[in-house]
Amino acid sequence: MKQKIALAGTPNCGKTTLWNLSTGRRGKTGNWPGVTSEKLSAALKAFPDTELIDLPGMYSLSAKSLEEASTIKFLENGEVLSLIIIVDGTKPEQGFYLALELLSLGIPAVIGINYADELRAQNVHVDTEKLCEEFGVPVFLISAKKNENTSVLISAARENISTFAEKRPPLSSEKRRAKATRLSEKYFSKRKTSPVSEFFKLIPAVIAFAALILFFVFFESVLKNNISVLFEHATALISALMNYLHAPPVLKSLISGALIPGTASAVSFIPELSVLYFAIAFLEDSGCMARFAFASDYLFKKIGLSGRSVIPLLLGFGCTVPAVYAAKSSDSETARNRTLSMLMFIPCSARLPLFLLICETFFPKFGGSAVLFFYFIIISLGAVFSLIQNRREDAPFIFELPAIRIPSVISILKTTLRRLKSFVTKAFGMVVLTSVLIWMLENFSIFLESVELKSESALYTIGSFIAPLFSPIGIPYEGAVALFCGLFAKESALFALVSLCGDVGSLFSPVSAVSFLLFFLIYSPCLACLFSIGHEFGAKKAVLLFIRQTALAYFISLFFYQFALLMENIFIR
Repeated sequence: MKQKIALAGTPNCGKTTLWNLSTGRRGKTGNWPGVTSEKLSAALKAFPDTELIDLPGMYSLSAKSLEEASTIKFLENGEVLSLIIIVDGTKPEQGFYLALELLSLGIPAVIGINYADELRAQNVHVDTEKLCEEFGVPVFLISAKKNENTSVLISAARENISTFAEKRPPLSSEKRRAKATRLSEKYFSKRKTSPVSEFFKLIPAVIAFAALILFFVFFESVLKNNISVLFEHATALISALMNYLHAPPVLKSLISGALIPGTASAVSFIPELSVLYFAIAFLEDSGCMARFAFASDYLFKKIGLSGRSVIPLLLGFGCTVPAVYAAKSSDSETARNRTLSMLMFIPCSARLPLFLLICETFFPKFGGSAVLFFYFIIISLGAVFSLIQNRREDAPFIFELPAIRIPSVISILKTTLRRLKSFVTKAFGMVVLTSVLIWMLENFSIFLESVELKSESALYTIGSFIAPLFSPIGIPYEGAVALFCGLFAKESALFALVSLCGDVGSLFSPVSAVSFLLFFLIYSPCLACLFSIGHEFGAKKAVLLFIRQTALAYFISLFFYQFALLMENIFIR
């Protein structure tokens, strides 16, 4: 049985960075609270017989959130043989307050004061010897990001496994606070920086960030055109190869009509997602994300949410699946349910390509304005639903703001690439699989017989079956099939629609196009998201949200389409 060492500390103190470094794994890190929302566990690289556990951040043993309660229960059940308490050296008082409380549990412990590199840059001296005497446990000055003294800290924690530690009489909250303040003032030399100087040191990074975003946006169309041309050449080359090898017509059709277009469709999303993921990573690592959450708390309270909801909602613009897991950081079950409900109205990036195609086709002069208008409508609708839910007051939104830091370019690129990899591994296969499925439905009947006429295909049969349901909202059978495919992966809806009709402009009228967009933006998220909701919030919640979103999308599209037709008959005809 492996020995267990736990990492504990306040949110954003650098625990997960140390865990990644020591285990060789890749837990999520970020310069904002609530990043680690569940325990991470892996064997140490240097000591395979020892398991290192990264616990969610907490401020005290008086649990105020489900994560804190989970952490406290884990520490009290006796499984942990040694404890590494990580203290944010740039804000030591809160870390010392928690350390004093954790030491009262009687678990052998060591203390690591993180961000030694930043303390040196600020000319801050830390007297670790005196702190060691005050706490009665080994104290080390480390930098998890720069890998300074981390191996010494881990080794000390392993040696402390055999150390007997007695439970100390717990201090009152007031005495702990007074002692934490005294220790931070006595053994940390005064800093010569100010919040203003901290903010201004971000200016070079902000300028570089803005320039890089503009570069990506400017060349995004060029990249997409090159991708399109590349796959056109690939299609021609593979078709010639198939002809040379005398491949069966079915195989040629599968490759040129499904595999290549499906792959091209999935790859075409990467430029937009790269920009989105890069921007989010910069906001997280610089500390701006947490400040945005804090600043928006007042506004969000007006609709029954809190500033803690900002982070999952922003993540929802990228992908709803990680946003669902981020929603766990809310302090109570009520807040989680409200955040999840609002999240269902945040259009993920997978919906964006089809959304842009419809807007550019039917509103070429107002494409950008149309996108913003629809986003405003959908998000406002979500705010209304959040507002009319249970208005019971939650606990105040309290967390310590992380320091403003110039983000590491390598860290941002790693985060961006990790999220792109997640997209490729999850959505890429689903898009290609859907394209193959559509190809099969187009070329075979429901009895798996090869057909030449479109009217005999399984896709036409399915579309004809569900089309009457969508007729009252102005969506033809091609659009209905695309929405059906979108349940598997929202990216698949675009490929399905284009492969079925070719020219979207000939399929819809402006009114029916808006009706289709409303339904597409509101209806149920993809199956991957529903599965994640079921895993975190229960299958019943996933089913109810599926029914609610789909029914709401239908009735809003129905109302809009029928009302638009009525106005058209009155004022035009």
